[in-house]
Amino acid sequence: MLPRARDDTRSRFVYNTDMSARPGEPETFPAPRSPVLAASEPSPLAALAGSAAGFAAAFLFGGLLADRIPASPALPGYAALHGLDARRETVRLLLFLVLSVVGGFLGAALRRRPATAPTSPPVPSRGLARLGGLSGAAIAAHALIAWIFAIAAFPDVALRSPALLLALLAACSAALTLLLGRGRIDDGAAFLGAAAPVLLLAFSGRRPIPFAAAALAGAYALPAVACALGARSSGLVCALRAATSAVLVPVSVAAVAAAAVLGPPPIADLFENGHELLPASEYLRGERPYRDVVPGHGVLSDGGLDAAAMRIFGDDYRGFSRGRKLLGAAFWPAIYAVGLGATGSPLVGLGIALLSLAAFCQYSFLRAIPSFAALALALAASRTGRRAWWLATGAALAVAFFVSVDFAVYAGAAAAAALWVARGDRSAAFAHLVRGALVPSSVALAALVLLGVLPEFASTTFRFLPSLLPVYAQGLPPALPLDASTTMTATLYAAAAAGVVLLGALLPRGKRVPDAARALVPVSAWIAAAMLSVLERRHVNYPYFVVPALVVLLALWIRSEARDGLVGTLAAASVVAAFALLHGVPAAPRLVAGAIPPRPLDPSLEPIAAPRRAAGAVFRLPDRILVARTADLLRRAGFGPRDTWLDFANEPGLYFLFERPCPIRYYEVPFYESDAAQREVIAAVEANPRVRAVLVRGAYPPIDLVPNADRAPLVARFIRERFRPYLNEDGIEFWIRNDDRTAAARPGAPGP
Repeated sequence: MLPRARDDTRSRFVYNTDMSARPGEPETFPAPRSPVLAASEPSPLAALAGSAAGFAAAFLFGGLLADRIPASPALPGYAALHGLDARRETVRLLLFLVLSVVGGFLGAALRRRPATAPTSPPVPSRGLARLGGLSGAAIAAHALIAWIFAIAAFPDVALRSPALLLALLAACSAALTLLLGRGRIDDGAAFLGAAAPVLLLAFSGRRPIPFAAAALAGAYALPAVACALGARSSGLVCALRAATSAVLVPVSVAAVAAAAVLGPPPIADLFENGHELLPASEYLRGERPYRDVVPGHGVLSDGGLDAAAMRIFGDDYRGFSRGRKLLGAAFWPAIYAVGLGATGSPLVGLGIALLSLAAFCQYSFLRAIPSFAALALALAASRTGRRAWWLATGAALAVAFFVSVDFAVYAGAAAAAALWVARGDRSAAFAHLVRGALVPSSVALAALVLLGVLPEFASTTFRFLPSLLPVYAQGLPPALPLDASTTMTATLYAAAAAGVVLLGALLPRGKRVPDAARALVPVSAWIAAAMLSVLERRHVNYPYFVVPALVVLLALWIRSEARDGLVGTLAAASVVAAFALLHGVPAAPRLVAGAIPPRPLDPSLEPIAAPRRAAGAVFRLPDRILVARTADLLRRAGFGPRDTWLDFANEPGLYFLFERPCPIRYYEVPFYESDAAQREVIAAVEANPRVRAVLVRGAYPPIDLVPNADRAPLVARFIRERFRPYLNEDGIEFWIRNDDRTAAARPGAPGP
């Protein structure tokens, strides 16, 4: 029989058949339906040995098995140029996961051990619980905030030893917390949330950060004022505690990133930004997604959210940047939420976020935010078994799908793994997950029906985008020899391999996975699925954002499994310290601190006065030349307000800058390599007399150095037949239609 919950209010874990969450209720695990324990359970060592054997088999024989898969379509790209078969490489990558998991299940089936009843984790000491919970995280976050403004206000003094300054400020924050709580650190930590308003100044983007000295004083004065005004008001204390846990702690990491990164004006990139700017520009003109423009990642991340932001902040680069800043503020809180969802500890969540920030000091990556949120919710649902978390996980997965299809797949793999190892009734949890996904999915599908693009959405998402893998695939990057450029790749490979072996070892145990190891399963599944992005475009950083979470969770598991507490603590600390040293974390305070004060703008970056949508950004010299030559084309050829060109040089941001319609559905040439897509492009251009020119050569080199004429030979031949050279200056080349009499009649217009 399962042990009954102890009558001990300090216990954090009790079994409960009700999966619903009630205010003030402790964390609950639903009891299994059957009160009788199985006579035996899978042997952990046998499952681990089987998983390792499966991984070794994939390493030794995966290539032979993958070669039996039919070759992928021979479309031009890096893969075809270098003899890489994207489909077979994908199968080979999946074999590591499949064979490891199958090996783990086989090992577990061959050897079992007597079953043991799941037990509640030991209740930590009250002092450790206070320091390791919200209190410790609040003190660290408060010190980070003070550190930001101390550097901004007194850079000459602060930059001499920023790490020492941070330690001194942490001591001041701890002393303030004890003072406000009258010696009780938990009570005093609640008032630190009153310092949350000063965080906004770090997101201003101005250099120097305005009112930095006042913000530094306010970070310490506001909690004291809040304590004096509301120490006896339980409502105010609860509100401040909520502000501490929901704002101060998670947003402090984003504030550090914002203070270090957001100062200079954004640098325009007419290729990279064009993936969002072109669809957004089309949506602002009233065009429809999928039918009029194909989102390459997801309808919301590719222009959907940007179009909404531009309606609020303005339809120029400044409005685009402001929208990205606002949306991107959730990036680091989402990574913090992964640690919080995995362990329930704000301090662990903050530590994971800071470790990731030290490895990647950037402001945000919008496409990944909903995926991280879904992962965090799945971890919380698996840990607590609460129905509300499963409902929220389903909703987050649905939203992630419409933000970025690939990252939704990664989160879906994590949610499936979390569901498998969660305690309680899996079918009920799965039903809640599906119900949670129904509401946002229904809203999205209804919008697609109203727009009349549901068939195009289905065809693009489930048929067209997967077909582009051979076009873009670059294969896995080499990890040896180890140097500054490959250390991250080698570490990722090691983390992914460890994660796959852990999946094979832990999945066979199902609900009986130890509590300390449960979070490792979804996190490992997310990283394993995200390795597809490394295979496709060598985006090592995509899965790497979650690697710090894997390292910390693995360290916590090692500590919990050690029979000797001191040995376990030292081993866990060694794992985290090794990762931190490998990524230069000790030097991170100096590097981040050096980026906070004002610094001169790179002299090669300059703003441009026209067109008007360029306001709010600076441009590199090649892009400035491209914009100037495009303006020359419009002037010399006498373009009307509705005239446009065909982009055959992968510069989609030009359409946004000059407010011109894109005559085709695709924002770059590799999208239309198939014969059918090329014929679609030819038909669209031939039938549209407003397409008066073609941009043949721009500022951006051909993608993967594969000429666009090789990628789309039918379109290239059509251009040669129907257009003639017109403007060729500074490396920028436009062709004009052969029958364009307006351009020929313009004074000073070049001949064919």
